[in-house]
Amino acid sequence: MELVEGPETGVPATERAVALVEMAMERSVIFDLDTPDVVHGLPARRNGVKIKPPLTIAEEQLDRALDVFEAVLEEAVCLPASALEYIRQKMIESAMPG
Repeated sequence: MELVEGPETGVPATERAVALVEMAMERSVIFDLDTPDVVHGLPARRNGVKIKPPLTIAEEQLDRALDVFEAVLEEAVCLPASALEYIRQKMIESAMPG
């Protein structure tokens, strides 16, 4: 699923996607981000969230994963600009060599 800041702009919501994955991990549910494009040596458009359950999964586990996804999506949408800027800075730091 691709996260964007708004349907009218289509601007990638990269920081929100990163936050969603991290918040889900804190709840013991693992989602992943799509492989980013690299622009000027920095990750860009890493706003695709992958939901990849195992082929054999109990219905209760799948329900829990989807409940967590719904909860963290709602939280990610409401993140303030200051939190998004913090995430952006951490992404830049992790992309820089050395």
